[in-house]
Amino acid sequence: DRTRPVAGNHEYLDPAGPAAGYFRYFGRRAGDPAKGWYSFDIGPWHAVVLNSNCGMAGAPSCGHGSAQWSWLKQDLASHPQRCTMALFHHPYRSSAAPYTGKAELKHLWSLLVSGGVDLVLNGHNHAYERLKPMRTMGDVDHDGAPWTVIAGTGGRSLIPFSSVHRNSSARATVYGVYKMVLYPDRWVGAHKGTDGVTRDLRSIGCH
Repeated sequence: DRTRPVAGNHEYLDPAGPAAGYFRYFGRRAGDPAKGWYSFDIGPWHAVVLNSNCGMAGAPSCGHGSAQWSWLKQDLASHPQRCTMALFHHPYRSSAAPYTGKAELKHLWSLLVSGGVDLVLNGHNHAYERLKPMRTMGDVDHDGAPWTVIAGTGGRSLIPFSSVHRNSSARATVYGVYKMVLYPDRWVGAHKGTDGVTRDLRSIGCH
């Protein structure tokens, strides 16, 4: 009852239908089964959960003017909290592990930038990475773009990095989770490894 689910690519490989088991298990907490996006407040923060499968096997579109795009634009406009995070499975950009990002997320990312989102949490890559805040075309913008944290280190395997993105700030290939403490104007986050090591401990302010 405290889990906030995010649909990934494997959910849409379900032979029973598009993410059928995922939506059956999580029920209303996962949002409308035809959509897979929703939002919620957590403490002083607002959070949006997006469906980054972008048309895969019955998943909704991520394109400009799509239902998901229109919903995100409206949701961000109607929640004026200073701090906002977005959660979705596939990173828009990342170092190669081996995946390097999903270009179909471009239009949603543009809304995240214009809507003042501070942090994006992703999975998919079987590694940990934190990337500098980037605008849609890749320009670093500490004052107006979201940081990216990819924490795909809780699954069945780890995949080492084969190349490093120019705006990558921290990386690790060790099992663990990304733990955050949320404040009204910032967050303190770190990767907590199963080896007992705390990595990449940072306090980062909201816009």
